[in-house]
Amino acid sequence: MPRTITVEEFEYRRRGGELDWQLVDVRDAEERDKASMSGFISLPMSQHPVWTDRMLRGELIDLDKETILMCHKGTRSSHMCDYLAQLGVRHPRSLIGGIDAYSRDIDSSITRY
Repeated sequence: MPRTITVEEFEYRRRGGELDWQLVDVRDAEERDKASMSGFISLPMSQHPVWTDRMLRGELIDLDKETILMCHKGTRSSHMCDYLAQLGVRHPRSLIGGIDAYSRDIDSSITRY
């Protein structure tokens, strides 16, 4: 499985009622306050030392499910994708272009910043 997903594929699957994945926003609270999407849980990259142990115990995400990671423009989510894969998360995928690309190409009602 590739470690990335385009905003178009993401939206197609989302509109189709995809249920067998989990959505993770790796941005900090200040960024989420500027723009957000429903269905994402917050695991900020900047706070990974705080939540990593709980995640590895399966308290925050299912380590075997496809996990879509999102940030502002795709850089942090790509880094987190690699990090989570090294920790044993089986199917992490980074949303290419992040919430910025989603706002630009899919849903212009989401604030760009």
